[in-house]
Amino acid sequence: MTKNTKDFPNLYGLTIGAYPIAKNIVKDRWIESGDKFRIQISMNQYNGYSNDDVKADFEALKSGEKSLEDLADHFWNDEKDMWLLGMNVEYKGW
Repeated sequence: MTKNTKDFPNLYGLTIGAYPIAKNIVKDRWIESGDKFRIQISMNQYNGYSNDDVKADFEALKSGEKSLEDLADHFWNDEKDMWLLGMNVEYKGW
């Protein structure tokens, strides 16, 4: 388990985990269209995305006010996750 430390008190925080269905395939067919895959959206103090932001976005996802695509700027795997969701990004050979 990872923990915050005295030197880095705000390194770890809240995370949203989602398991949508892939619309595209990645290299070596590790994830294929129709497979579930994990998207991670985590707090990141260095780009201004706080635990409060994660909580608010989680509630917005639950209520349907936002979709996963709305949170693409915070995907752990950036454009790879966007590609798998079927969003309009260039395939880069993942």
